[in-house]
Amino acid sequence: RNIITEEKENELIDWVSSALNRKDELQGATYLQATHTQEDYKAGRKRTVFGRQVLQFGSFYDYQNHIIDTETPVEEMPPILDRIIDIFIKQGALPIEKRPDTCIINVYQPGDTIPPHVDDLAYPRPFSTLSLSSPASILLGTSIQPIGNSRYRAPVKIDLASRSLLVLQGIGGDKTKHCIPPCKEFRISLTFRRMPDWARRACDLRKQSQRTDTLCIETALSTSPPSEDTIRECQQPEQQQQIKTNKSKKKKKKKYYRPSTDAD
Repeated sequence: RNIITEEKENELIDWVSSALNRKDELQGATYLQATHTQEDYKAGRKRTVFGRQVLQFGSFYDYQNHIIDTETPVEEMPPILDRIIDIFIKQGALPIEKRPDTCIINVYQPGDTIPPHVDDLAYPRPFSTLSLSSPASILLGTSIQPIGNSRYRAPVKIDLASRSLLVLQGIGGDKTKHCIPPCKEFRISLTFRRMPDWARRACDLRKQSQRTDTLCIETALSTSPPSEDTIRECQQPEQQQQIKTNKSKKKKKKKYYRPSTDAD
């Protein structure tokens, strides 16, 4: 409880609100809105509803294909999140050698939920979730049973206070499912993870490629002759601007997605 001060909490809430207000200006797939299928027992059918808003920083997780997608751009980790991570490490909540470099922010309205899942095992453990604005419950268990209307029955229930940090690792992070039942109030959660080494290298290479492309365009538009360093930079082999990851992906721009294995 109270891993951060109330002042820091308010600063984060204001910053998230500001990011949502300029969501159309954010890079790539930084902003998304979740959809999920809900069982309507009275009507005897399923329906698709819009859920929480999501911001991703550092790297993009593709919820439809359940992979870390290093080729889809998102905004880099902002200084405000790096400062929060500094607090976690200073207080001993996270090990410095596993410092997070990616963050998923979920913004819940009353009734929003996350179904049972285990976070992608490609991410090194531990991972952690910071709760803001209001308390919420998280359900945990190797078996979590749906009981209708996005509600679940699980062996363990933990109350997450505002400004608390939940850290999951070991069996709790690798084998135990967790879910968020329908929220009663407006809530924000920030989940911090460390990218696997291959994903970090891929993201770095993509950013380097983007910087090279920008440099070459600016050079082509300039009336001054380019320097030798600029010429060498623009003549880098094309194969150095891409990296093969351990999967093939279909490239689709999606405004909405179904987060069947989402993380709080």
